[in-house]
Amino acid sequence: MSQENTEVVRRGQEARSAGRIGEWIDTLDPDIEWDISGYPMPDFPVRGKGRAEFVAHVTKYWSLWNDYSQTVRKTFDVGDDVLVVLHEYARMRNSDEAVERDVATIWTIQDGRRVRFRAFEHPAEAVRAAGLEESSLQAG
Repeated sequence: MSQENTEVVRRGQEARSAGRIGEWIDTLDPDIEWDISGYPMPDFPVRGKGRAEFVAHVTKYWSLWNDYSQTVRKTFDVGDDVLVVLHEYARMRNSDEAVERDVATIWTIQDGRRVRFRAFEHPAEAVRAAGLEESSLQAG
């Protein structure tokens, strides 16, 4: 099942990166739950539930930036979870200041839909949360 779960995440990531937001939204369960306590941000709720609320949350995050992009560095199959290490690049809104960093997310997949999202400021924290060894970040 884990290869299928990875495919759901890959398909959603590809759609989001290509600007096909409707396809990205279609990969989200209507009752998706999210938890960004591993990457808290001012003026953002740490937890929430519901597709519309999640889309609003992510849209607000993307609106903070100019030239926002993310690329997948690594993906790990972890049962019902898919851990994704992402490289983000953006310029802060109304600024020339660039931000470049690696972050991580864990998506929980059920019946071909993303039902839970967790964000982590530091990939090593996501690896530990997924029950993997930190050395897996350095592996191939």
